Amino acid sequence: MQPTDRLTGSLVRLGMVRNADIDRLVDLADDTRAARLGDSDPAFPWSEANQREWWTSRVTDDDVRVFAIRLLDDASTLLGTITLSSIDASNRVAQLGMSLPDPGHWGHGYGTDAVRLLLAFAFDDMNLHRVEMGVFAFNTRAIACYEGLGFVREGTHREYLQRDGKRHDMYLYGILEHEWRQDR
Repeated sequence: MQPTDRLTGSLVRLGMVRNADIDRLVDLADDTRAARLGDSDPAFPWSEANQREWWTSRVTDDDVRVFAIRLLDDASTLLGTITLSSIDASNRVAQLGMSLPDPGHWGHGYGTDAVRLLLAFAFDDMNLHRVEMGVFAFNTRAIACYEGLGFVREGTHREYLQRDGKRHDMYLYGILEHEWRQDR
């Protein structure tokens, strides 16, 4: 039996974050549109030194699994990153995070393919029972992605985020291993 490449999907492949990727991620951080969708901190362009330090610490942290998201037909094209963090091995739970910082890559199914691959890794390789995340209510593209993959909205942090002079809810999503297996 041939081993499967669990990190290769129909559109993207998940792989290691290379030094050159950090350069690209630092370049992309100057555009704050993606940060405004997924980060509760005020979105502003950090200094290059701060960006490099943050990315370097993130990819070398033993408690975080960070994958580069690359185009399947062009491995040199970095689309973004996807992570499992806050890994609780005792309870088999982790938090999912994804960033596709270039708006030109939004709406093509890359994120959905990447999440599908990460869930296979989380449940089959890491033996997790639950993957969870928070999503701002205005991030309708992400909500459609996660719900389409079987995530269940489990709750709401009402008026969690202050953005552009308005309050926004943050939805709490989770998917259990047996739900993911059932949907496959």
